[in-house]
Amino acid sequence: MTLVTAIALHGFAHPLPAGWELAANWGNWRAGRLVLADELRAHVQLSWARSSRTPDLAATLARAGKKLARAHPGAGMWDHRFESDRGFACWRAHDGDRHVAVRRFACGVSLVWQQVHPGSERDLEKLVDATTAVANDQPAPWRLHGLDLELPPWWRLEGVQHVAGLVRALWCRYPDDRVRPDQLLVVRRIACAHVVLGERTLDAWLRAHLRRSEVATSGRDGDVAMVEATAPGPTWWRRLRRQHDRRRLHAWIEDDADRLVIQEWKGSTGPLPCLLRLPGSALRVA
Repeated sequence: MTLVTAIALHGFAHPLPAGWELAANWGNWRAGRLVLADELRAHVQLSWARSSRTPDLAATLARAGKKLARAHPGAGMWDHRFESDRGFACWRAHDGDRHVAVRRFACGVSLVWQQVHPGSERDLEKLVDATTAVANDQPAPWRLHGLDLELPPWWRLEGVQHVAGLVRALWCRYPDDRVRPDQLLVVRRIACAHVVLGERTLDAWLRAHLRRSEVATSGRDGDVAMVEATAPGPTWWRRLRRQHDRRRLHAWIEDDADRLVIQEWKGSTGPLPCLLRLPGSALRVA
């Protein structure tokens, strides 16, 4: 198994072999699960959970193995072993061996791998070894469905829309794990950029999609177009206090993939800078 790329979401980065991709995911920063598959079948189901308590690796591994056994009647534990921060177990069935692994990271996140299709333990070990994770208060990478960026601490993914020709993701910022967010970020990646733009420039395209009530100023930084828009508050109380809604939009074209990327930030203070695609790297805060 050769690891050629990676996905990253909810504070951990996971390697992918050639041909694998993210097929489905559920959950949020605190807990969830996802499925990794190729064109023919699902291979691995991965679940994660964050906690300040140190988990019992043996108990976690046993629970994961029981779930696997329920999904594959007749499977039984054949072998298991533990290392300092991880454990592995093999469940043998009539159609082959499926392996389960668990790993606890120092930042407080625990990951559990289950092979959906029979495979080798060595392949699963490679995935476990190459996975990384970050703490709640650290910058986190996000790589999924063609989006590739890194955000400062406290940004949490709230939803993703992935359909033919469009990927749209929404993040909210919860500083110091507060209950209510203070900023919002939407990143859209649209196929056939030159068809979408037509004869219009990036600046003109952005301005054409502003709301009627917004007052905007625009600018340009190389290949990146920027529009700053303000509008009266949506409620009478905010208007009475002369509070405005503020948006900052950046747009650029990925020429190699013919994709139009729009970054939309909304908040009251501390706007998020443009996320630039650097050659050979992820989108990063300027």
